Amino acid sequence: MLLQRTILNKNAINLENLVGKMIASLNVVDGHKTLNITWSDGNKGKVTAKYLRENAQDAVSKRARFDGKENPVSEHIKITDVSVLGHSSLNITFSDGHVRAIYPFSYLKELSTNNDNKLTLSDSGTSQSEF
Repeated sequence: MLLQRTILNKNAINLENLVGKMIASLNVVDGHKTLNITWSDGNKGKVTAKYLRENAQDAVSKRARFDGKENPVSEHIKITDVSVLGHSSLNITFSDGHVRAIYPFSYLKELSTNNDNKLTLSDSGTSQSEF
């Protein structure tokens, strides 16, 4: 049975019990436009909502890319929900209504440490949700 638990806007969640030992902490910052991740190996990564949405691996998104269809993603897209799926994936919901963006932890780590990520993090600290 898949464990699905919404973690956006929740505090003091014991991630060790939810995601095993791969992710130490998750934070949505910059007005819900950036996901900060601290991996259990000590590495840290950041990935924008736009970059996550552009690289979603659900069947519909992959098919659209395979077919060469343009799917422009707004610079203003936000992360509206994050859920843990099973023991090795996150499901991220976006403000454009996309609800099936599933990211295995290994793929999420690759995205969050990719130099082409084009972050626009404001680090103001005024809008942060900690998991």
